[in-house]
Amino acid sequence: MTTTISIKNDSCNEKCESCFLNFNGEVMSLEDILKIARESPDKVIEIQGGETMLYRDPSVKKIDIVDVILGIVRMGKDVHVSTNGTYIPRRLLEEEVINELQDHLQVQVSLWASNAELYKEITKRNVFNLVEKNISIYKENYDTVLSCAIYRKNYADVKNIADYAVNKLGLPIRFNLVMAIGKGKEVELITTSEVYDLLNTIRQLAPFAQSLHQKPMIFFGSYNLNPLSGMTENNCPAVTFAYNLPMTSAMSPCLMLTRKYHSPGKPAQLCEFFHQGLMEKVVLEAR
Repeated sequence: MTTTISIKNDSCNEKCESCFLNFNGEVMSLEDILKIARESPDKVIEIQGGETMLYRDPSVKKIDIVDVILGIVRMGKDVHVSTNGTYIPRRLLEEEVINELQDHLQVQVSLWASNAELYKEITKRNVFNLVEKNISIYKENYDTVLSCAIYRKNYADVKNIADYAVNKLGLPIRFNLVMAIGKGKEVELITTSEVYDLLNTIRQLAPFAQSLHQKPMIFFGSYNLNPLSGMTENNCPAVTFAYNLPMTSAMSPCLMLTRKYHSPGKPAQLCEFFHQGLMEKVVLEAR
């Protein structure tokens, strides 16, 4: 089971043109976040946003994301937090906080492109160099990984993104696909055949990266890439529906069966996409 908490749905300081969120102005209180984490049987709690590092408790503004992470870690749990990398709270770099969190916090930074020009085109902000600098700071202090959602705009940049992540930044990266929800409805997705090409590209890049760093470095979202059989197994109904791909994995069941997704002002859901309509369509199509 995985527990994911979307702690703020009010804003983000980037304007990514394919963002799946529909911002409604709601933010969870620290009390509500910790209640969800406390009641969860899971060892790892995932924190998402809006931009998580800009979190402030709606009632007590001095309470920030560091209080959220510390509160969860002090329950004996680990935290995985997603961020766009544009901002690092000062407290997160205090020696006392680092010592307490270092073995219990993983930071995932979104990396949309391998260069400043394309990054600005996608996010509408000229902060590529700042993000690169902050990624290095996160890496110095915490377990850090990268993620990248692919659509038409950055599809041709995949090899460069992988090279930049693995060889320049020295960090693992997980690629996934943009979904046609939220602003993702307004951008051009890659085609079904291009998804297969993308998977083949990642399959070709991954072994060398792994041999170079002595650990897996390149991943692809909901797919289990089996290097022994050469098979590609999809375990995500949302990907199945959006990209007309078969759902074939028996080895790795859909996360919908093993997760709870919490967002401000809404009951717990089974998937980030469920409450926005995509998963309902999957169920109807299956009938």
